[in-house]
Amino acid sequence: MSLPALAELRRRGPLLAVGSRGFLDLLEDSGLVDRALAYETFGPRRSWRTTWRVARAARSVGVGQSVAFPPSLRAAILTFLTGAPVRRGFTGDGGGPFLNFSRPGPVSRTRHLVDQWLELVESEANASSTPSLVVGPKGTAGYARLATELAASGHQLSDNWLVLAPGATYGPTKRWPARHFVSVAQQLRGRFGWRVLVVGGSDVDEKKLCGELAMATDGVSLAGQTDLPTLAAVLSRARAFVGNDSGPMHLAAAVGTPTLGIFGSTSPVWTAPRGPLAAVWGPHAVPCSPCFRKTCPTQIECLEQLPPDGAVSAVEGLLASAGSAS
Repeated sequence: MSLPALAELRRRGPLLAVGSRGFLDLLEDSGLVDRALAYETFGPRRSWRTTWRVARAARSVGVGQSVAFPPSLRAAILTFLTGAPVRRGFTGDGGGPFLNFSRPGPVSRTRHLVDQWLELVESEANASSTPSLVVGPKGTAGYARLATELAASGHQLSDNWLVLAPGATYGPTKRWPARHFVSVAQQLRGRFGWRVLVVGGSDVDEKKLCGELAMATDGVSLAGQTDLPTLAAVLSRARAFVGNDSGPMHLAAAVGTPTLGIFGSTSPVWTAPRGPLAAVWGPHAVPCSPCFRKTCPTQIECLEQLPPDGAVSAVEGLLASAGSAS
């Protein structure tokens, strides 16, 4: 969702990106940034010493403007330590004193995050608010490697895949029941003859979920086997994508694949996939949605009661739009 804001900044001049290594690989491969500095904000590498080290590296380059997308104190301090005369960000988490061009924070859940980030960089009226990503050489090479590995195990990686993403690191309130994904896959496979490809992260539970879904749909699981550039390449060649409100959903829409995002506890107003071939299914109408909770005190009715037939119809609508567009 940060892609439109990053593209606007890149249009104005050279761009140095600071963030997680996986995300930086994706940005570098697509040609959106000129330089990158890895900065892990979770886990054992999270420390103020690391923050200063990254800021010092940025200072050595010479930074005219620094933009903090997360509404966090640490991000605001990092922008200050870079020495940039212009420091933009949200005032949430006490970071306001370190910024000189700020917007009230935290970010609002009643407006799309893409638009809020565009406003943060003071984009011009003609800036595109549709995320767009080009698959680069690393992604293309990763796809070729993956195709070779699958061929060795008896699977042909072609362009005739339906990609499913049943996981969500946020928690179970974002995860549509696996049986609904199975129903969608069976119906679409019966109509179009597609194979099923399941994607996800390297987390043990998510790999198990993806493996079980692949087995139930006679498909293939790639959980934990793709970096982000390779995943972008895989998604760009898919016939369609169906997945929970998650990173793969936004990535699929950004590379132009017909994308259906499943929503339950979160709000499409805030984080729906964007693009001419992107749509949303859900949440099921219950008074408590969106609650933005990671766990549900009842039975996650917003997702449990969301019927798969509606998702199938939505995918068919996206395919019809894709056909008319071409």
